[in-house]
Amino acid sequence: MNFQSLAMSACIVLTLIFTSCQKDDKGSSFQLYMTDAPFDNAQVEAVFVTVADVKVDGESMPGFTPKTFELSAYQKGEVYLLGDADLDAGNHQSITLVMDYANDAQGNSPGCYLEEMDGSIHMLSSTSSEITLPANFATTNSGTAKMIVDFDLRKCIQPQSGSSDKYDFVAKADLQNRIRVVKESECGTISGILTNQITDSDKVIVYAYEKGTYNALFEAQTQNSIGFLNAVSSTTVAANGTFTLAHLEQGEYECVFVAVKDQNNDGTMEIQGHLTLTLAGGLNLQAIQVNANSTTSLSATVTGILPF
Repeated sequence: MNFQSLAMSACIVLTLIFTSCQKDDKGSSFQLYMTDAPFDNAQVEAVFVTVADVKVDGESMPGFTPKTFELSAYQKGEVYLLGDADLDAGNHQSITLVMDYANDAQGNSPGCYLEEMDGSIHMLSSTSSEITLPANFATTNSGTAKMIVDFDLRKCIQPQSGSSDKYDFVAKADLQNRIRVVKESECGTISGILTNQITDSDKVIVYAYEKGTYNALFEAQTQNSIGFLNAVSSTTVAANGTFTLAHLEQGEYECVFVAVKDQNNDGTMEIQGHLTLTLAGGLNLQAIQVNANSTTSLSATVTGILPF
């Protein structure tokens, strides 16, 4: 190979490298995660969902493949990586989940379903397979935009009366109002421990509300057997007293502790009342500050229970 040929080959290699770098610079790393809040029905063992496609601003996410997974397993801060891709740099306004209610990622039926403790399966569906969620975020030529979809199955699944299929997703409009999308970088956590030597409840559920939005009389009422609809998030207190409210956007929150018990052993929890508490450190349950990328710790002791 003479000098002229060698020089030409070197130029071609450099051109290819330069072109490849330019192509990579046009893309931006984007990751989409899914999480859930605990489902407060004692009869429910697991909830599986199938996402056939994800769209950002109406365009399918590059390289996405259908996924079936147990969404109810990702709670208390745990997340499932639904997909990641290179997106064009810019501002984005929406994320659309395209659900497959009929078939899972392997083509088996059903695609979305609830499994009860006795092993029975109940297909889940809604009025539309596409759920479009507002999601204001930006992608750049460096760094990774991480978004989290909080499906909150507690608010998204309703029981069906007089039917062999006992459960279903709520209608599309309700799904779009009850599923939230947050930026991971703008979220924090409330974590704590509850000492409860007062009540004989089967379970204590903690609901987080934006400061000033909680109305006890309204929130305790149910709509299609679903209560506390305006709660941003919820969690159950573990047997050892610990609890975690994750992926809360920065701001002030009010936490409400509700005791529930299966009074007639039918598998359905009835509300006993809301707990009165004392908090260590002079914190105020009606104004708990959550900061991005940090954890606010609570230590609470139950002093009583009040009916709604």
